Amino acid sequence: MKIKKVDIYNYRQFNGQSIYLEENLTFIAGANNSGKTSIIELFNRILGESKTKISANDLPVIEYHDWLKQLLNIIKECYEIIGDEKSFIEELEKKFDENFDEEVEKKSLKVRIEVSYKDGEIIELFSPYLMDLDNKTYSFYFVYEYKFIKNKFINLLKKQFNKCKEILDHLQTATEDREQQIAEKKILVFLDSILQQSYQHGYYYADKEYSVLQKIEDEKEFQKLFHYKHIWASRDMPDEKGDKKKKTISSAMIDFIGNNEWENIFEKWPDMLLNEIDEDDIVKKITESSLQQLSTVIQSISATNGGRKEQLVVDTDVTYDAIKELLQNVSNAKYQIGEYKFDEETQGLGYSNMIYMHLQLQKYMNELKDEEMNKKVNFFIIEEPEAHMHPQMQKAFVSYLIDLYENQGMQGMITTHSSEVVRVAGMKRVRVVRRGSEPFEKRICDMHAFLENLKSEKKDLADNIEQEYNILFKINFADLIFADKVIMFEGDTERMYLRSLLQKEIYTKLQQQYIAFVQVGGAYTHWYRQLIEFLEIKTLILTDIDYEKEHNNIEIIKESYTSNGGIKDYYYEQKKIVSDKSEKLLIKDLYSWQASRENIINDYIMLSFQGEQDGYARTLEEAMIAKLLGITVETQMTIEQWKEKKKEQKLAFSIPKCDKKESLDIGNDAVDTELADEQEVEIGVREILKATSNHKTDFMYSVILNQKEEEMLPYYIKEGLEWLTE
Repeated sequence: MKIKKVDIYNYRQFNGQSIYLEENLTFIAGANNSGKTSIIELFNRILGESKTKISANDLPVIEYHDWLKQLLNIIKECYEIIGDEKSFIEELEKKFDENFDEEVEKKSLKVRIEVSYKDGEIIELFSPYLMDLDNKTYSFYFVYEYKFIKNKFINLLKKQFNKCKEILDHLQTATEDREQQIAEKKILVFLDSILQQSYQHGYYYADKEYSVLQKIEDEKEFQKLFHYKHIWASRDMPDEKGDKKKKTISSAMIDFIGNNEWENIFEKWPDMLLNEIDEDDIVKKITESSLQQLSTVIQSISATNGGRKEQLVVDTDVTYDAIKELLQNVSNAKYQIGEYKFDEETQGLGYSNMIYMHLQLQKYMNELKDEEMNKKVNFFIIEEPEAHMHPQMQKAFVSYLIDLYENQGMQGMITTHSSEVVRVAGMKRVRVVRRGSEPFEKRICDMHAFLENLKSEKKDLADNIEQEYNILFKINFADLIFADKVIMFEGDTERMYLRSLLQKEIYTKLQQQYIAFVQVGGAYTHWYRQLIEFLEIKTLILTDIDYEKEHNNIEIIKESYTSNGGIKDYYYEQKKIVSDKSEKLLIKDLYSWQASRENIINDYIMLSFQGEQDGYARTLEEAMIAKLLGITVETQMTIEQWKEKKKEQKLAFSIPKCDKKESLDIGNDAVDTELADEQEVEIGVREILKATSNHKTDFMYSVILNQKEEEMLPYYIKEGLEWLTE
């Protein structure tokens, strides 16, 4: 028996979101405060692991307050029409009967759970809840509702009618703004109290369309269908010697031992100690000692108690439970290497965390040996197992968990905000929690469904698509999952420049967000498009325009073609032009496309490359030098002038030599430099960058160390970052 699907409606920031669960492990990935813990709390409360029940505080904040104001307006209308209690209630009931059920449905919290099974599985616990008799149906359907009950609301309002009337009268007679605000606040607080008591829990089983519901009278009967446990992320690990409150592993081991084959031995310990205490007459000795030590106090009491004979003594109440508690307090987990033993806090928190989770899992698996457990849905959640672990330990432990769940036939969920964990999990096991289009709204993005949809769209390439996407997922996709925004770029020098640039004060807003830096060649940027749009991540793609290297005449450049496959893919798709890779795309068309901002695609992607305002450059470094010196690719300067610029700007770029008996390659011509002079030979930025091609990293270091990032900021990057900041 496995949970196949969970649909969530009107729960905190989730509304109309579905979680399709894998047969073994499903990973819920998301940044901090994305809602992962809310999902676990939902399971805990519905499946009975938590004593805390769903309440009005679990309803979506905005929806709940809108609902509160809507009810207030209805009450005001009813009260303004008729003021006495009986007529007021009658009018209210009439309002509630006018197409109100549909509205109530929208304002109620609902969770649908589909439990699937296979041929041969024992379904005796579930069989009473089978509503569909179709032989092809291999699922049971359940619904949990936290629903507004209008009759409860009306009855509660009726009981407190006088208080309601008093506040409404005050609201109507208030003349000053301040007085009006106070009265408005009072009625909202009063109504909120009534509304919170007007919801009712309910468990149901249903048909597969969830159109017919049959109430399950006892919620515990529903919860008995599940063998459910979880481990919170807030696991208090011992991080200080002598911290008795944090003997987490010791407590877990004692708890574990108390439930396995050693239990009988453990149970004899208290009896053994009690026997020793009786034989040594320890209790009598303690009583006599206490009387001797307290003699002065006893004499003082006798003088003031009116001659009463009571004596003050320290008695020893040695019971079985007290001895057992003592043993648990003094029993400690130890690490042993040879003859040496170490306390649990001497090991790293990550190691202790891992041992604790192992103990909890083993205890759970031991419970699975009970035949009754195999009739239930066995579901185990671990919140953020990566806590305190370094990346390599995360990989090893998560790989172990995947194998464990599969080998034991267990089902469960792991929440994480670690890219390493997500990489090990693989694409199909991951569900991503991301922000929705509205405030306080979250989406659950199913990576398994994403991959299957891609394969169905391109059936002839299905196998290749899955293989290639899984490779890219391990390389880069995992970083996108947690990102607020993404910057894609081509090379190492771009990475250096962008990371340094974004530390500047002008990009404070971007610094406050999680920016994923993804290095990808221009020809492969298009591979990421479907994922970016699926996850709805605002992404800036910085790529080189890539026209022919030998061109340095502006008019010739405009009539030349780009060799960048990624630019061509985005351009033709955005223009809705059917094209193949062999078709040529003019640079002047790209300049027009960029100037009209058509390079912003579906609100989520901006494809930015060197343009006219970047001096018609074709690479990042060319654009940076053009910006710094205010030149274009046509601009020519003597070698002497380039040397002066290099010294003045303190930049590490190379200048072609002008020695005797050497040839200087300028454009398509070779100039004999035997008689050439540095003050006569003119070259452009293209020749400078050609000479610097093997030292681009040195060049970028010189830019950063001299803090010239803003001064050399190319227009295409500046424009892209401004769009990303919006």
